[in-house]
Amino acid sequence: MMISLSKMLGDKESVVAMDTSLNQIQMITEDSVISNDTDMEIIIGENGMVIAHSDASEVGKNYSDEKGTLGSAILNKLKTSDNDYFEVYYKNNHYIIYSAEILDGWYCLSVVDATDVW
Repeated sequence: MMISLSKMLGDKESVVAMDTSLNQIQMITEDSVISNDTDMEIIIGENGMVIAHSDASEVGKNYSDEKGTLGSAILNKLKTSDNDYFEVYYKNNHYIIYSAEILDGWYCLSVVDATDVW
C-alpha cells in the first residue's frame, strides 16, 4: 500500500509531495525494536488508527474503539498530555512513552517498559 504525503510551501502556491510505501514504514518500526532502541514503536493517527506498529498484528486496529487495552490507555494519555513524554500504568507494568508529531495528527510513539527499572 502506498501513501502520499504533501506539504504546501511558504509561498502558499508550491507544494512538495512524495509517495512512500506503508510496508517501508512498518519495516522501520519493527527494526527499531529489534535493535533494542525501545520495547515498542507505534505510529498512530489522530483518530486512534494504528498505521504502523512493532507488533504487526496491531496494524489497522483503532485504539479509540478499544477499552481496557494497553493501546487504548496509551491513546487516552496521548490525548490529554501536554508533554512529549508521559507515563502509563497498565496491568502492574509501568510504561514511559515518548511522542513526536510527525504529520498533522500522526504521532510516532516510542514505548519503554520501565517496570524493572523502578
